[in-house]
Formats: sequence, structure tokens, C-alpha cells
Amino acid sequence: MFDSRNLAKVYMEKKDRSGVDKYYEKALALSREIGDPKELCLDLRSLGNLYMDRGYREKAERYFLESFEISKQGGDKRELSEDYRNRGNLSFSNGFRDKAEEHYMEALRLTLEVGDQFGAAKDYAYLGNLKFKGGKFDDAEEMFEKTAKIFSDTKSLVNLVQLYMTVAKMNLTESRKDPCKLYLEKATQLAAELGNPEHLMRSIEELQKMREAIDRI
Repeated sequence: MFDSRNLAKVYMEKKDRSGVDKYYEKALALSREIGDPKELCLDLRSLGNLYMDRGYREKAERYFLESFEISKQGGDKRELSEDYRNRGNLSFSNGFRDKAEEHYMEALRLTLEVGDQFGAAKDYAYLGNLKFKGGKFDDAEEMFEKTAKIFSDTKSLVNLVQLYMTVAKMNLTESRKDPCKLYLEKATQLAAELGNPEHLMRSIEELQKMREAIDRI
């Protein structure tokens, strides 16, 4: 089962779709045979995300729904929050933003209830993205700040830099130059505190060049 998952990841890196499908399906078959709910949900979610990314949304929904039903029966709120999160992503991908928000909010309720800080950070980030794409920039900002606070409180500073870069890029795509500049400055300052890691600085510099190119237009 674990070998099949690892092989699926290898084929994904090679962009060999047939290999990815085959090994994830093999892992799922083994999980069904073993009968461990958590392992089964892991493989169902992997396949759900795989097919969602490819645009096979009905197929993705079947996998996500099966995982959701298993988690609901097991009563594990942390697992159930992950399924709500995936269903939210699928609804958002399908253009059903109200339904996506319902799923994200339910995931957030569960993560807060069980004290899953990183789960809550994901949920706030997804809600922020949802609000941003809907043009509700102030609401999005509020969600992103909540994500940032969790990363700051938990000393997850690399995640915080990546969040700042992501939000900067989102603002750049909307030609919101001032917010983009602000988040880039936050990312740069925090990266400096971390010793200017090469992979982070390379991403920041690329984003800075994009911003400067738009400024010249």
C-alpha cells in the first residue's frame, strides 16, 4: 500500500498519468482489503484530488463523498474536516461558491473545535481565496490575517513567508499594486530574519520582477 502510494508520487513527478492512476488505484484496493478507515480515506482523497485537478469532477466527487461518509461514520472530527475541505475545493472548482463556503465553514468549525491550528490555517486561507476571487478584498484580508496569526503563533515562519508571497501574487493578478507591495515587503523582511533562504529569495525576486514589470505598463 505504502509502496504503491510512493510509486504514484514518482509517476506524478514524471507526469506519467497512467502510472499515477494505476498505483493510486492499487493502493486503494489494498486499503479496502485491509479495512483501515484512515488509510482508505487517504487513498480516496488522493484519487479525488487527482481527478479534480484533471477536470473529472464527477469522478472526484464520488471519491470525496465516499471518504466523507467513512469519516462521518467514524466520528473523527479532524478527518471529517479534511473531507469538508476537499468538498469545498471541488464546489469552488465547479463554480458553486456558496456551497464551497458552506463546506469551508464547516471544516473550520471542526478544526477549531478539536484545536487543529494548521487545519484552521488552511480553512482561513481557503476562505480568503474564495472571498478574494469574489472581489471581496476586505473580507479576504481578514481571513489571510487569521492564517498569518496562526503561522506566527506557531512559529511556522516559512509557511508565513509563503503565505505572504501567495497573497502578493493574488493582488498582482488583480493589479492591486499597493497591497502587492505590502505583502512582498512582509515576505522579504521575514525571509531576512530566517537568513534569506535561497529558495524563498528566488521566489520573492521573481515576484518582485513581475511587480516591477506591471509598474512600468
